[in-house]
Amino acid sequence: GACTMDAADGYVNLAFVRKLGIKPTASTTTHVHFASGTAEALAGQVTFTLKFGKALREKVTLLVLNRGLTGVDIILGADWLTRRNCI
Repeated sequence: GACTMDAADGYVNLAFVRKLGIKPTASTTTHVHFASGTAEALAGQVTFTLKFGKALREKVTLLVLNRGLTGVDIILGADWLTRRNCI
């Protein structure tokens, strides 16, 4: 499988997805490579509405990391941030 993000907006930890009660679906992206040189198989993808305070609600599709990064639930990608003029 590919290790590009396809149409995903970022990444989310599997533990966080389970806490939300969302079941991942299959993704064409099967793994991701980190800058450290390590790779991780993905658990699929999820789509849900992300809320930022009271004003912004947006539907996002995130790739699900099996292990993820310690202390981080969601990582929004550069494409998502650029589309919203955050970077």
